[in-house]
Amino acid sequence: MIKKLKKMYFLKKRYDLEICEYFYNCMVIFE
Repeated sequence: MIKKLKKMYFLKKRYDLEICEYFYNCMVIFE
């Protein structure tokens, strides 16, 4: 699960930094 989230995180980071930051913030909330 965590590896999948990290993979998604890096894909989004490569695509769009703002989206990546938003996704990361969501991960922090769910942790």
